[in-house]
Amino acid sequence: MSERHQKEAPSVRQRGREAAAEWTRAAGSEAAEEWARAVGGERTRAIENDGLLAFVNNFLKEHFLPAIFVDYRKCVQHAISSK
Repeated sequence: MSERHQKEAPSVRQRGREAAAEWTRAAGSEAAEEWARAVGGERTRAIENDGLLAFVNNFLKEHFLPAIFVDYRKCVQHAISSK
């Protein structure tokens, strides 16, 4: 990868994060849709989707699945100890 592409990649990700944060602040109102049309249409919606996907992936991997696993282990331990 060229040096030019390496320098551009973080700024693209950062713009995606900023767009996702801005969209999240505007979500739940008509302002979100209006903002998406005003800023860039399809490109903005793609950035929003990427930000939402990243959020969901992070939430599932870092919070939801570990909590479910811990609950499962506690239930199994309780079942074994109650025999």
